[in-house]
This record gives sequence, structure tokens and C-alpha cells, in this order.
Amino acid sequence: MVNGYDKVFTTNATNRKPWLSIDLGALMNVTQIVYHNHRRDGNYSSCSGLEFRIGGAAVVSAATAAVQMKLNEVIYRVPPVSAASPSALSATNGGSCSSSPAVVSFDDEGDDGVRITLDLECPRVGRYITLQNAGGGGNTAPTLLQVSELQVFGEPEGGITYGNDAASLSTLLVADEGACCRSCSSSDECLYWDFQRSSGACRLKGMASALSPSPDGKLPTLALDVDRVAGSRRGALHCVASSPVGVFTRHPLFSYSHDKPTRWIWSRPDAASNAPPRDVMTHLFRSYHSTMAVNATMKVIADDYASVSVNGVLTEPQRTWPFAAVVPLALQQGHNLIVLHCRNFGGAAMAAAAVFATDGNNNTVVLLRTDHTWGWIEGPIHQ
Repeated sequence: MVNGYDKVFTTNATNRKPWLSIDLGALMNVTQIVYHNHRRDGNYSSCSGLEFRIGGAAVVSAATAAVQMKLNEVIYRVPPVSAASPSALSATNGGSCSSSPAVVSFDDEGDDGVRITLDLECPRVGRYITLQNAGGGGNTAPTLLQVSELQVFGEPEGGITYGNDAASLSTLLVADEGACCRSCSSSDECLYWDFQRSSGACRLKGMASALSPSPDGKLPTLALDVDRVAGSRRGALHCVASSPVGVFTRHPLFSYSHDKPTRWIWSRPDAASNAPPRDVMTHLFRSYHSTMAVNATMKVIADDYASVSVNGVLTEPQRTWPFAAVVPLALQQGHNLIVLHCRNFGGAAMAAAAVFATDGNNNTVVLLRTDHTWGWIEGPIHQ
């Protein structure tokens, strides 16, 4: 609702931990968030405990918000601030991209209220921006969430396409990627779909057309294309961009100790307890936008086998479970395509990886980690 102050959205005073979710419509590289609260009564306490999150987990309903929201990364939490002391929100300099992802500035705009600016030196990728006022110190009393304006700046995450368009099962004209995914789900032959934003073309693909091998015959043809959204069929409930992978908090026998937020993933949601066929190669992929060329390192563990390719170049050596491979990655300026080529020989099927680099202050930062924002494609073993 809008209260008596100038254009301020506020929740009901009886709400506990109220939240607001913004769906950007697709995965975006977010570089800046600006929050405005145009209160004119001199009371800034509504900012206390305000939490900003970004991620790919859908936060769309009260029934699932408590679980889904926690899957997305916390960008910043406003420290406790009293109504009489807005200066407690003084500017904070961000540290490394992983430990303090945002450079935060607070502006007291007098009659125009308060503005909080979050500059993300390492852009964060996500589709959902959430604000939640959880209060402070474990307080369970009702709190207010107030927003006059929320600005989000960035650019679309690099799209990914795969296979041979000419060998598509069919090409349709549809409104969006959701309609394209649903068209694939209703087709007995379709396994993968590919939506082109500019034209509305929806290409339905089977195994052969989606997995045309690269010239050397080793890899499926995966390519970056900012105009495309590609997905994989795994039932109608999975008709969302980037075809969600199965995400697991931990492996039943092993832990990924290099980066705690990194998640174990696989193409199948039951991979932890139901081994996939041995003659299937699973390709887990993500695009990453870098503002400059970076020499990075990936630490990857897969049960049982994984190799890595970056922008179509397969890196060596290939490793098998349970050893962690330390793989050098040469990231180019702009969009990069990172793919884990995985195979399981029985038992739990999972892979976990994180990309590390060093910032200007010689701090180790995490540029990318496996989580629910990765996509997948399955196919035959390529020698």
C-alpha cells in the first residue's frame, strides 16, 4: 500500500520479516542497486535490518519464500540504526568480492529521505532481487518494509545456445522462453529447447540436433549468444530459463572445503540416490561476464569424472573422484562459457566447483561457484 508520505510503499505493521521480490525476467549481471526511501518524518528506523539478496532461486510466493530466499546470496545487511541516529549507516568500503561483495554508501537526503547505494565490484548474477526487513538481534516483533524506489543496473547474462539449428525438430514463433519450454514439454521427441529473444524463434531439438559435436569430436557444440536462452526438458515444472540443475547441500561421503557456499550439482534431481546411466555424459555450464581478462583457477571435484572447457577450449588434465583438480582458467574480457564435462560410474552423481582469482589488494576472491543458476545438457560419451 502507499501511505500518507510521498510515494512510499510500506507493508502492514503486523508483518514479521516482510519481503519484496523483484523478478528481472532473466538472469542478469547486476552491477549496482540503489534503494530510496522518501520518508519526510525524520524516522530512519525502517532501514534497520534491511537485507538485500540476489540469485537465481525463484522467490514468488509466501509459501516457498522462506526456503527459496536463503538460496540467494546476501549482498548487504543494514546494521542496526535508531530513529534518532541515521549516521549509523555511514559509508562502508567493500573488501574482497566474496567476503564483502558491495561497496556501500549511505546518503541522508533531508526532506527527500534516505538513499543506499550498493556498487558491486564483482557483478552478481541473478534473476531475483529481494529486500527483507528481518529486524535486528533475532527480534521477532513485527517490522516495516518501506520502499519508494528501487533501481537495478546491469546487463543480461550471456545467453547460451547449443547444437545445429538446421537440424532442429521444428521452429515455432512464441512469446517468451516459458512458452518455448512448454512447447518442448508437450513434444514426445523434444529434449532441449532454444529461444531467440529478438525474433521470438523457438527451436525444439532432440539428442542429435542439440548435441552436434565440435570439429574435433570431443565436445557438444555449446556457444555464447546474448540473444538466446536455452533449456533442457525435465518435466513441465522445470520450464524456466537456464533449466535448473539438481542442487545438493552436501555429498554423502565427501565435502567441498574450498568454498562453503559452493553447492554440489548434477543434471538430475535424484542423482544423490539414483545413479544415472554410465553411458551418458553430463555437461554442466554457466556463462560468466568479466570486466577484464583474468587468470583464474578452478577447483573442481566430481563423482566420478570431470574435465573443464573454457570458451570451447578443453583443459587438461582430466580427473576422477575423489581428487580435486586445480585447473587454470584464462577468462577473456566480456562473456565466457565455462563447462564441466562429467561422467558417473555408479553411486551418487555430483560435481562441485568454484573459480578463484586475486584482486588488486591481493585478496583471494570467488568469481563463480556451482549452484542453482547452472544449466545442463546430457549426451553420449565423446572420445
